[in-house]
Amino acid sequence: MSPNDSTKVRIRMYRQGLGDCLLLTFFTGPEPIHMLIDCGTLGATTTGVTMSEVVADIAVATGRHLHLLVVTHEHKDHVSGFAGQGKLFEADGENPRFTVDRVWAAWTEDPNDDLAKQVARFKKDLLASVQLAGEVLHANQASLEDEREALRGIASGVRELLGFYGDVPDGDAPLGADFAKTVHEAMSYASMRAGSLPDFLSPGRVIEPVWLPGVRFYVLGPPRRKEDLVVLGDHDSPELYGLTQRLSADLARNIPFYTSDQPIASYLNKLGESDADARQAFEAGLPFDTCFRIESSDEAARARYFQSYDAPGEAWRRIDYDWLTAADDLALQLDNATNNTSLVLAIELIGDGRVLLLPADAQLGNWK
Repeated sequence: MSPNDSTKVRIRMYRQGLGDCLLLTFFTGPEPIHMLIDCGTLGATTTGVTMSEVVADIAVATGRHLHLLVVTHEHKDHVSGFAGQGKLFEADGENPRFTVDRVWAAWTEDPNDDLAKQVARFKKDLLASVQLAGEVLHANQASLEDEREALRGIASGVRELLGFYGDVPDGDAPLGADFAKTVHEAMSYASMRAGSLPDFLSPGRVIEPVWLPGVRFYVLGPPRRKEDLVVLGDHDSPELYGLTQRLSADLARNIPFYTSDQPIASYLNKLGESDADARQAFEAGLPFDTCFRIESSDEAARARYFQSYDAPGEAWRRIDYDWLTAADDLALQLDNATNNTSLVLAIELIGDGRVLLLPADAQLGNWK
């Protein structure tokens, strides 16, 4: 709390494991004002605190009334508390459902924003590509044990990152086609919790709400430029993963072909003659020009050109699955691209000038 009684604020940061859940209570007017920022976790292996315990404490502290709910971005560790159609925030026995006056979200969640639609499509395509790569990694048909072991390690890392997007089954069970459905529904539930669309915030906006006297909000991110959202680091910089950007883009675009078992001519026909840009981008992302490619199913051509390559004792020469080694970089790009859409707020307590910075999981492009 600040030393000035007129600008007190209480901050509760819950210890529910890897995840975010912040309850801010402002004492700047005649009544306390409660603001909840996110409510999620990937699980608490050290504290043992459950989401039901967290929400129960929030209920006691707020009287089941939230004046403002802020949902920063669609990651499981930020929204899982709203899963199951938000049952933790609904009526429970004699307890009524939570009242939520208003919801704030980033402009990137706005279904009517053209740039937000592009960002959402990019993340959706990237997630689908990571899923496909994960399924091939799960099958793991490499010839040598060393290679199989390396792919198992990559598969484990990819599944761990995909855990931010959905319900990854225990063990080695394959991902379901709709594994990300639960997290998406949790985000949708939280966003609509006030009964209407959220207020979608863009950087540069300053809000001094009448319902929260003595407090001023500054919206700092996410940026309104698509180019900034995908900035994850520069060459030779200490920031994150800049070198993987082009590789990840090519891999994401071409994974559907790699996993389709279709001849390249058939796949190109499926893209359609009218979509010249898609065909050009696809061909540019292939490791060899199409005129030098031989289909893996062409047994006659393989017998003519690849006798040594296919020989049982020459398995160590094969690179059939080397493209999968980039899958972990692709998963990192997906994770950080989503983090870059985090809603970033600075909250000024006008009475004494103190500022609370709430960056969620913003990455380099968001800060720049």
